[in-house]
Amino acid sequence: QDNPRDDGGAAFPLMPPQDTAAGIAVGYPYPEPGMTLRDYFAAHAMPPLIAAICAGQHTTPRIASTPQEGIAIEAYMLADAMLKARAQ
Repeated sequence: QDNPRDDGGAAFPLMPPQDTAAGIAVGYPYPEPGMTLRDYFAAHAMPPLIAAICAGQHTTPRIASTPQEGIAIEAYMLADAMLKARAQ
């Protein structure tokens, strides 16, 4: 079985609700942890990619079937590189 892709964990971890009387967390873990750090990095990589493509300074990867898919693929490639660099 392949190792799961490192997604960096939750980009904005939430504190679980506290039972103030007992001083313990309740209702944790949340069923939906939200955006991953990988998603966050990819989202921030997209605007400069789009601007560079619109300015004719960059092209999308050939493996993409549409320019939009190419932008998404490249944004996640950059996000994966950032997670790798972050782990060093």
